Amino acid sequence: MHAANNQPSSFSGVWQIFLYNWHFYAAALVLDLIAVIFLVEFSPSPAIRLAVMLGSAIVSFWAVSSLLVSHYIYDRSRLFQWNWLASVVNRNPVSRKSGSAGFAFKKL
Repeated sequence: MHAANNQPSSFSGVWQIFLYNWHFYAAALVLDLIAVIFLVEFSPSPAIRLAVMLGSAIVSFWAVSSLLVSHYIYDRSRLFQWNWLASVVNRNPVSRKSGSAGFAFKKL
């Protein structure tokens, strides 16, 4: 997912998030489709209709907003350009620390 100049594409970060969590997005899509089919085929009472629509809206909001925020953080912000790190880190550190979210490492 890198461009020819070895820079990440404008959607490479959000694409990685999507691929890692694809099953959650697929489940959200399936739940929304079930809700639409239920509302069209069964014509439930207004209270049930409202509950189903509210649940579907929450599921859709979660899926879309998580991808939008991931795109902003990983693809649009300067976080992954790493230029900011030089101003934060001492040039000659006495010690070093490393942090990880865990999913980037494989068991050896």
